[in-house]
Amino acid sequence: MLLFIGIVIRNFKNLKSLVMKKILLLILIVFTGTISFSQTVCNPGGNVFIYSNYDGGELNIDVDLNIPNIKIGVVGYEATRVNITGTFSGNVTEVIYAGYPSTNSTHCSVPVAATSVNGVSSSIVSILSFPAATYSNPNGYNSIICNYSCNTTSSQGGCNTADQVAHYFLIQFSGSMYSHLTQYGCWVSSTTYRISDGGNCCAQPAVAPVANFTASATTICEGECIDFTDNSTGTPTSWTWTLTGAATTTSSTQNPSGICYLNAGSYTVTLTASNAQGTSTSTSSITVTAPPAIPVINLSGNNLITSGGSSYQWNLNGTPISGATTASYAPTANGNYTVTITNASGCSSTSLPFTYNSVSINETNATDWAMVFPVPATEFIHLKIAESMNCTWGSITDINGKIILKFPVNTHQMQLDISSIPAGTYILTLTGSENVLTKTIQIQ
Repeated sequence: MLLFIGIVIRNFKNLKSLVMKKILLLILIVFTGTISFSQTVCNPGGNVFIYSNYDGGELNIDVDLNIPNIKIGVVGYEATRVNITGTFSGNVTEVIYAGYPSTNSTHCSVPVAATSVNGVSSSIVSILSFPAATYSNPNGYNSIICNYSCNTTSSQGGCNTADQVAHYFLIQFSGSMYSHLTQYGCWVSSTTYRISDGGNCCAQPAVAPVANFTASATTICEGECIDFTDNSTGTPTSWTWTLTGAATTTSSTQNPSGICYLNAGSYTVTLTASNAQGTSTSTSSITVTAPPAIPVINLSGNNLITSGGSSYQWNLNGTPISGATTASYAPTANGNYTVTITNASGCSSTSLPFTYNSVSINETNATDWAMVFPVPATEFIHLKIAESMNCTWGSITDINGKIILKFPVNTHQMQLDISSIPAGTYILTLTGSENVLTKTIQIQ
């Protein structure tokens, strides 16, 4: 029996008759047990789908998975009519046929005279006549022409081993294999293959990675942080990142996150992806933009004014003022004002607080409607508010406008516990329906 199989294999390439080749291939399949049809997904994260057989025919592919950047490879010894349909057929970005595109498959139920690919733009289709194999296996052929089984360890009678076909398309597409469906007989028009069903052959040869990555942003402001995502193909097992200019300059994780840049400039990011088969490097750049100079607030008449930004936002006691988006603002209430300016690159700076005390009442006549004592204070502040004043809320802020304490005003005499507030200078604000009091206080 072994002698017979050896004779079949040795003489397969010399046969001129297509019919005789088919007969001998069927004999070879029966005795070597190389056909398997259990469906398998090789890599759920892959984007490469491979369909290979001997007889060609009419191959119907239903793209029913929403996978980006789908690549489809087809191999056949005879002509194949490839019909691509499905909800997500627009995700297909490249199709390659390799084999004998003009060998007639007249014995199939639907004769096919020449290979064609339908359902996608012709601009993404390549029909190649037996291109050179990119992976050497002594049991397979040196050109990509046909593949009918998962077997990689015994001669395929002039066809390719599955790992040769997989390697060829993974190199062409620079992707990873979702599935490989292979069979001997014709693709028939009455059958449609959904890509979600996978295939029957996952012989994936080891290949060196092709490094690639993306950044969550490539132009940022000083002090901002970004994330990097590894998109390398070829299943790397280690990653080396060189993050020039970042607070963290190196990383060995697959997807570094929270990488912060503190100084303006243009910086190089390099990823080296490696596995047992080799190493690959990819480089990109990050632009870090400086924020505008810290703005200064000046008082011009009754208006607060500033400059230096492409856009502006005024804030009162730390809260943005709706509609206050120009270089000047006319206050309608007393309090601590800041302004945030943004430059053309989208980077921002915020001023120091400016205390405005010119609406209704200022600090010099505050005692007309409220008394604050003792001055300076230590553990408690006592407030005595005039009966005629309808105050609702009060707050203590630091000189930068940060609210340290906020409290409701529901009585005309109050005692505030300030024992937890560090010593320093603060602004006390009392807000009423018609008046706003701001007063500088000292805490010891």
